[in-house]
Order: sequence, then structure tokens, then C-alpha cells
Amino acid sequence: MEPGNDDRLLTIPEAISALRISRTHFFRLKRQGIITDIRLGHRTLIPQREIARLIDERYHPPKSDG
Repeated sequence: MEPGNDDRLLTIPEAISALRISRTHFFRLKRQGIITDIRLGHRTLIPQREIARLIDERYHPPKSDG
């Protein structure tokens, strides 16, 4: 994620690309309420901060032995 871009709104294909998941998986997460979108007229947009939040919540770095 680029710093300072938290307010950017992504299209669905951009969000799918950013997460590197399939379209089916994306819509499953959306239906489960894991990813929140914004509706503007007929457009559905995903806030960049939603992508960052999802990654932050689910990323668990490996623990070092040292």
C-alpha cells in the first residue's frame, strides 16, 4: 500500500487486483460483510483503507526463534 492513499476509492476490479484474490472470493467476502463498500449512484467502490484493514487484520508474520 502506498502511504497517504487511504482515502482512495477503488473499483471492484482494482480491489480484487490489490488483494490478489478471485472475483468469486471477493464477492464471498463482501457478502459476509468482511469487506465494506460504498455505493455512489450505480457504482460500487471499495475504500483503500478497507483493503489495508483486511490485510492488517489477517496478516500474522512468522514468529522468529531468536
